[in-house]
Amino acid sequence: MGGLGFNFFAGLVLGAIVGFIIGYLAGAVSKPEEKKIPAREDKAKKLFELAIKEENGEKKTELLGKILEKYPHSQWADKVLEEVMKMKKETK
Repeated sequence: MGGLGFNFFAGLVLGAIVGFIIGYLAGAVSKPEEKKIPAREDKAKKLFELAIKEENGEKKTELLGKILEKYPHSQWADKVLEEVMKMKKETK
């Protein structure tokens, strides 16, 4: 191998491996993973936003009811209940 020995290549490979590991860990620590929203939650969110924008009271109530039926254990079901309470206070 001419003037370069086995130790040189072993050091080069080891350095590359250690560098990769350090780079990977530094990237993982500095860039937190984005939380991926489950498809069901995303659909419930869209339905909730549509209901909030709705001006017709009956249509709004119907949309909010769909969220409670299809996604009863989601965070959006809780928001629906809050919205219904707010609507009830406004009608008094």
